[in-house]
Amino acid sequence: MIPILLSALLSLSCVKQTENNPNAPEKVQPSDLKEWIIKDTAYGADKNQKMDIYLPAGRTTSTKTIVLIHGGAWVQGDKNDLNDFVTLFRVRWPEAAIININYRFANGSTLILKNLLDDVESAIGLLVDERSRFQVSENIALFGASAGAHLALMYGYTNRTKGKVKCVGDLFGPARINDWDWYINSGVIPIAEWLQKMTGSVYNAEIYKAASPVEVATGNAPPTIIFHGVLDPLVPIAQSKDLQSKLNLLKVPNEYIEYFAGHGFSNTDYADCATRSVIFFKKYML
Repeated sequence: MIPILLSALLSLSCVKQTENNPNAPEKVQPSDLKEWIIKDTAYGADKNQKMDIYLPAGRTTSTKTIVLIHGGAWVQGDKNDLNDFVTLFRVRWPEAAIININYRFANGSTLILKNLLDDVESAIGLLVDERSRFQVSENIALFGASAGAHLALMYGYTNRTKGKVKCVGDLFGPARINDWDWYINSGVIPIAEWLQKMTGSVYNAEIYKAASPVEVATGNAPPTIIFHGVLDPLVPIAQSKDLQSKLNLLKVPNEYIEYFAGHGFSNTDYADCATRSVIFFKKYML
């Protein structure tokens, strides 16, 4: 009689906990779906509008997705640059889907920031449109490196997301494009040239401000985890610190982690970034 009574009390307790916490994630049983990897899927007509899709075994319509955006100063680079992160995330969160995207390169005229963000939107749009076939949810985390982190932040902080982007991972991304000292004191690194191609303009305070995550962030910005090297010679660490300060002011959940590194980390540090990102993403991707 006592075991039966105890069982009933435990059962009642579980029901009450669920009722009292409507935001508690639903326990969804894995499906019998097999792993599905689709390489170089086109999401547009341009040769660079392609992405790799990694759908895990056992996925359901509750499966979360991490979208990876490579760096390359907005003018070069390739999704294969983030293949190590594909592996790191798949090992640490095998239940998540991964999308690793390419995008068109900025040229200062016909292709500027807006068009690069259009590519991010199109890639995510394909995922959302096909979510029933892929068996994934609409809940997305963006994770970018360098210029890709800038794109992730800009996309996540603007009204393009329609609530689908739940959090952002920022790997040493430029956060303050309207940093005049950065623009003119880049030494042998052609910062000004890259920024002109990305914005479509020589330095213009308003245009560069509108392209700065730290300037466009609002209280509705998704939770953000930021990683930066204290020795970074390319993107000033002050930009990530400014972003953290802005998010704190806006009361947007965030984490900020520094490494004794430059613009690029050791394999050990990258593994730590992936581990911390997965913990952060799971926390905010209900």
